[in-house]
Amino acid sequence: MNITEKIGLIRKLVADNGITAYDIGKNTEISLTSARNVLEDDAITPRTKTLHIILEYLENVIAGTQKNNGLKPEYPIEISGTSNADFKKSSIEEKLNKLYAESLLHSKQLEIISNTLGVLKLNQDDFIEAFKKKMD
Repeated sequence: MNITEKIGLIRKLVADNGITAYDIGKNTEISLTSARNVLEDDAITPRTKTLHIILEYLENVIAGTQKNNGLKPEYPIEISGTSNADFKKSSIEEKLNKLYAESLLHSKQLEIISNTLGVLKLNQDDFIEAFKKKMD
């Protein structure tokens, strides 16, 4: 992606998400003037580093990612009978054992659901066949 395309992407993301030059200037190492120039001045040629800093900021604000921390977790880890704090303090071996036990539990639950759906499907097929016979 060339500089012109990056500037276009930045302007589109800023416009679509209500982000201002002030927001960029306040929350990044980019000055307010530089941010405003990128957003409004077609005659400028900003440094690639400046564009990357702005794009990283926009990614963080819009998508909720953090460069240093990876993706923000959408769901907390929940292990049966274990709080997050206890789980985090556990040794690697304990964590793996707990996760394995949890996966076995979920496998059994999925098997029950799958079998139930299979029975329902068979019952539905039998019903449809019986209905067709009555209609003929």
